[in-house]
Amino acid sequence: MSLQVDVRARREGFVVEAAFDAKGGETLVMLGPNGAGKSTLVDALAGLLQPERGRVVLAGRTLDEDDVHVAASDRPIGVVFQKLLLLPHLTVLENVAFPLRARGERAEAARRKARDALERLGAGALAEKRPAELSGGEAQRVALARALVGEPGLLLLDEPLSALDVTSKTQIRALLRRELSTFGGVAVVVTHDPVDAMTLGERLVLVEDGRVTQSGSPDEIRAAPRTPYAADLVGVNLFTGVLEPADDGTALIRTADGVVAAALSPGMDPITRDVLGILRPADVALHLKRPEGSPRNVFEGRVRFITVEGDRARVGLETAPPLVAEVTAASLRALDITEGLHLWASFKALEVRVVAR
Repeated sequence: MSLQVDVRARREGFVVEAAFDAKGGETLVMLGPNGAGKSTLVDALAGLLQPERGRVVLAGRTLDEDDVHVAASDRPIGVVFQKLLLLPHLTVLENVAFPLRARGERAEAARRKARDALERLGAGALAEKRPAELSGGEAQRVALARALVGEPGLLLLDEPLSALDVTSKTQIRALLRRELSTFGGVAVVVTHDPVDAMTLGERLVLVEDGRVTQSGSPDEIRAAPRTPYAADLVGVNLFTGVLEPADDGTALIRTADGVVAAALSPGMDPITRDVLGILRPADVALHLKRPEGSPRNVFEGRVRFITVEGDRARVGLETAPPLVAEVTAASLRALDITEGLHLWASFKALEVRVVAR
């Protein structure tokens, strides 16, 4: 199973050009700012928008090329749209069975497969409900079951977590990771959230203004970002390690370089597990002397680099673990920060977002 894409698509005068490929079992995350063209690419892959030129090949079968255009209903593809698009007049079970019935499967067999898909996603009890009766997290499980029930070769997830609250997002993200880890086809996840990207995908494709500007693993993009968007995307502080509960109700992330105090995310059990801690550089405060007060995280180290863009500056520190802080250019001058200077950095445990890897 593999996917090769090299297309040019147009929607209302906006042109999107993209070329990438993926192999079976791989989860590719497509990132970009709003309006970059990500959803246009999803529609082109799903067969809802015919490319102006180029080709789409899935598992050796050409879906788009020159005069070839396989209709959406005939493509071995499962899609979770951003707005989910559950059919309001059908029950949950009928919604999940709908793609199978549309392909001509008998009602009994389609319902049996739909019920199995719902059970696997922890949504079996919802079978007789209508979409209007579902919470956001429940509706997302149903939409995912509908996308997977036909055992597609390509799974497209368009902003699957964007409409969820924090608790539901944590639960559905864990569910997605589990399903994607065993999915034998190609999965393409579209998002603008770096947390979703870092936790769901093995490879990133960055889309800006209708063009693919960079692709690679998170580490590859972090090592050499090619655009300001890429630099901002990977500019967060990431702490990879084991989560350990602390006595005061918070938690510790024990990394290879040091220990970071963090607050548990809603819905996360305080048990030891592999996690990512995410900290915005803007939440890191810099000091010439050891800070007083109550920040749980205080580190010291020398300034490794300084980059200035407009009225903002990013300061990299040789702390343990390493940190990047973002301050105003005025603060940079006021503190007289230069490369090699010894500084203290602090941030609150509440500022560190913890997500399961």
